[in-house]
Amino acid sequence: MAKRWGAVCLGLVLALAVGRLAAGEEPVQEGKSVKQWVGQLRDADPKARAQAARALGVLGPKAKEAIPALVQALRDEDAAVRDWAAYAVASMGSDAKEAVPALEAMLNDDSPIARLTAANALGSIGPEARAAVPALIKALKGEDPWLAWSAALAVGRIGPDAKAAVPALVDNLGAYHYIVRHGAIKGLAGIGPAARPAWKPLLEIWEDKEADPDLRRAAATALKRIDPKAAAQEGVR
Repeated sequence: MAKRWGAVCLGLVLALAVGRLAAGEEPVQEGKSVKQWVGQLRDADPKARAQAARALGVLGPKAKEAIPALVQALRDEDAAVRDWAAYAVASMGSDAKEAVPALEAMLNDDSPIARLTAANALGSIGPEARAAVPALIKALKGEDPWLAWSAALAVGRIGPDAKAAVPALVDNLGAYHYIVRHGAIKGLAGIGPAARPAWKPLLEIWEDKEADPDLRRAAATALKRIDPKAAAQEGVR
């Protein structure tokens, strides 16, 4: 009798466990739920707010209910909080499209790191961040080489909807800083066929045997994405 009762209890425990998994329990990070981390975003201590944003970023899409609170955190008075909030938003991809206006404003942030994470987040949101293309073009033309690099990658991830950035990307192919040139090539590759005006300068980079090997390889990739048939005719490989 005792054995039968034990088996019944074990069966009930297993059934309850399976039921909880099927229903989907709220995700937890560092022992706290999404709701608890969202609450901590309002903490008086900026370090606590930054910790909350970081934790929500680790959870990624599982914490997408936190997006409205993270949008508010993008305007926090503390640069570290803004930075981690942008990181969290980036981890949620296109679900975070409501963050685009705040991220666009962050491209002018006083913190260089916050500017970079904002551009990266816009790229992570992808085509849904198309409204920020004019601000990203401004960043491409700015004096901060790292921001120009990050903005180039962002417009590449936005894709064909960022074709207005092609002239600025072409200008950056001749920039002094290597990262600006490399970012411009990657951005043009992401835009694809709509970046056809960049064909000639990209081909010149690929044909230059003295050019940096990584730049030549990136240029080859961009050429093949812009016009695969023409690239094959030019012997691009």
